[in-house]
Amino acid sequence: MNLPRWLALSILLPCAAANSRAADEATPPAIAGTWKGVYFVYPSLMAVEIDLRAGDGGALSGELRFHPAAVQRNAFGQGKGSYAVSGRFDETARTFQLRPGAWIEQSAGGGLRLPILGVMDASSRELAAIFENSSAANVTFFVLAAGAAGDELIAAATRTGVPPPPSQESLVSAGHARQREQLRRLEEQVDRMSQMPQRPNDRTLEVMRRQIEARRAALGGDEEPGWQAPPPDKLLAWAERFRREMPATSLQATNYEVLFKAARNLFEDSWFRQCFGMPYDQMTAGQRAVVHRAFGEAAMHGDSALHDYAFLARPFQVIGDFGPGDLTVSVLWQRAMRGWLAGAQEVFAGLPAERGSFAHLAAAESEGGAELAFLWPGEKRAFADFLGGTRSRLAGPLLTAEADQLIAGAADNAGARRLASWAASEKDLLQYAAPAERAQLQRRIGARLDTLLVELVAADVARLTDLGDGLAAVEAGNAWYRQFVRSYDFAMDHAAVQGGLAKLRALRPRALAAAQAAILQQVDAAGSEAQVGAVVASFLACPGDGATPAAASIRERAGRRQAAIHEKEMLAMFSDYERSLMDRPGHIDVSRAKGRPPNAEEIRLALLRGMAFGTGKMIDAHTARRSGLLGAAGVIVRIDSVEVVPLGPPAPKGAVAMVEDGRYYMKYHIQMHLSLPTDDPLWNVDPNFRRGAQMGLDLANSSSALLSEEDNYEEFELYSDGWGVPDLREQGAANAGLDALVKTFTTRRR
Repeated sequence: MNLPRWLALSILLPCAAANSRAADEATPPAIAGTWKGVYFVYPSLMAVEIDLRAGDGGALSGELRFHPAAVQRNAFGQGKGSYAVSGRFDETARTFQLRPGAWIEQSAGGGLRLPILGVMDASSRELAAIFENSSAANVTFFVLAAGAAGDELIAAATRTGVPPPPSQESLVSAGHARQREQLRRLEEQVDRMSQMPQRPNDRTLEVMRRQIEARRAALGGDEEPGWQAPPPDKLLAWAERFRREMPATSLQATNYEVLFKAARNLFEDSWFRQCFGMPYDQMTAGQRAVVHRAFGEAAMHGDSALHDYAFLARPFQVIGDFGPGDLTVSVLWQRAMRGWLAGAQEVFAGLPAERGSFAHLAAAESEGGAELAFLWPGEKRAFADFLGGTRSRLAGPLLTAEADQLIAGAADNAGARRLASWAASEKDLLQYAAPAERAQLQRRIGARLDTLLVELVAADVARLTDLGDGLAAVEAGNAWYRQFVRSYDFAMDHAAVQGGLAKLRALRPRALAAAQAAILQQVDAAGSEAQVGAVVASFLACPGDGATPAAASIRERAGRRQAAIHEKEMLAMFSDYERSLMDRPGHIDVSRAKGRPPNAEEIRLALLRGMAFGTGKMIDAHTARRSGLLGAAGVIVRIDSVEVVPLGPPAPKGAVAMVEDGRYYMKYHIQMHLSLPTDDPLWNVDPNFRRGAQMGLDLANSSSALLSEEDNYEEFELYSDGWGVPDLREQGAANAGLDALVKTFTTRRR
């Protein structure tokens, strides 16, 4: 009994795949060896030879040589050269990539040196490939065969794709053909004249017909005895497949190069033979010339439908892109490409449900898909559907087998993580599985995850009974919570995990109440606002802690402690005299001033406040940050000492100048130091930029030390926020206004 082919393949191919895997080490990849063939690049048909060596994992290396398939006249020489290539080959998908390497012999006329994508037709032992060059107007096709078959392929392609120069006989024959065409048109004119109302008499018409016949007889027989071009209606039926396959492409509004890419498929063997009775590459030059004239005659006789396909006359006569050389290579390429397409589907029909099978499908989709773009769109869609169907066939069994293994081996936290991430890690395969299969597998994975989490969480919850008492219990609970979150961060919404947190939440009010007094002591001992906040955060660290009675008392005490620290730190940046004039913390009642100039401490504070005014910041009583535009290019200023110097004559010794009521003109010496802030966005753009800026500040600091005895003069005035420098306050206000303006503009633009 004969088995159907698809059934035989389903039985034999897995066995063949197993046998081939066993023999991989002994059998070199099918692509290893010497390949010869042709490609067309305007204006020449080129012969190419590729020697390929196979390495581990499908790696390829070798050499590519090219030269014109026929001798040509070229001022730059014959355009021959060679270069190294490397790439990879997928034995199962029968696809390959080659990347160009260094020149071995550089072509005098340049020459293409681009990546090559290709496939192998195992039935014909031919390679079909293209140059990967999306910017090129015309695609470059390769077709190659192994060994002696490659020499035959080059010879056959040259006979068809490189027409011989016209002989004297062919020139005479072409002249006779033109004369016969003229006689045919004259005969049609005589026929039309005989139908006209004012026609010549019958004798005149008969004389004209005899003269036409006499001239036709003198020319001899037909140019192509026994062979004629298909009639216009048959040519149109052949060409109209383009509209059926490419309904959205306008023949009138589309660039010819775009039309050429798809129209090559009209020359595929079986379709071309239906119209012309033979494959394209078996036509003689004379037969192609007859077809070329047939298109021209149809256009001249007003056949508008066929006129839209006038560009199809090019392969029958015109030299160049979409001419005989180009089309010959394309026809040969199509044979190998469609052979690979059929063979790939047979091989993929028997692929086992393994991870490697999807890699083979991806290779076919990548390298093969790049070439499928030049077949009919329907062929590309059909192959994509086939690949999708194959993936769907393989995905279900593979996912099921791997899910079985995962479920059986999941026994700890790591196993639970793998179960929880299963859908994300398998998303590429899950998209091909049937919806019912996906749902069933997800239910099984979820059920095992539920069971495992319940077991794991129960063991963690059991440790809550041994946390200790008082402050130790709170700290142990915090540590338990941190560890619990690290362990189950992948499943925080799961019922078992939430149940474990609920157990902890139930124990916290009692533990916090017992530790409240100790926590309050740490709050009171904190020396800064940040330290107070850290104490509160470190103890109220678990879910629900903020809602406990103890938390309210702790936060209230923390708020009072931070307010006290803030007031103390703020008052530390005022002099004793300034504090004595305050009507509330931080606000000076200027009307209570006693009319005295600032002392050295107050000059230091005034200068720092002036440099911080606007967009800067007072850091402490000796340090301020002065910022540039948008907070960038800031500088830290530290004033180490200030010495008030008496004004010279005409003022009395030790006197100062009163500029106006409440404003004093002072003379002083100062020592200060400049440094870069660590968080400035401008200085942190590049380490070299920061080092350069610091070098500049180091120079300024050295100069400042040398000039510490130099006299400085400034006006000072007492404001509600302390002694200040009017000029510096005005500069700071201007910078703040400009900063706000720039921020407004940038916000609007975004």
